[in-house]
Amino acid sequence: MRSEPLPMFDRRTTPHPVASVLQRISLRGDLSRFKRKDYVYATEWGGAESPFRGAYERAAQDPSFRVHALETRHNVMRDVPDQILRILVEA
Repeated sequence: MRSEPLPMFDRRTTPHPVASVLQRISLRGDLSRFKRKDYVYATEWGGAESPFRGAYERAAQDPSFRVHALETRHNVMRDVPDQILRILVEA
C-alpha cells in the first residue's frame, strides 16, 4: 500500500481507499428529485488504461446521464477548474 500521496496531488492529501470507487452506492427514495446526472471522465490517465473507462462508457450509453470527457489527468478540480465550474453551473 502506498503511504505517500501520488505526485499529481497536493502534498496535504491522504491515502484514499480504492473501495470507495469500486463499491456500489445505495440511494434511497425517488431518484427523480435529482435534476440531472453528470459523469466527468478524465481522458489523460497516463500510461495504462483508466480503470474508470468502463463506467464512462456505460454512462455514455445511458440517456439519463450527461457525460463529459475532459482532456486532463485525474485531478480535474486542480487542472481544469473552469471546465468543472461550467459543468456545475449548467447543473
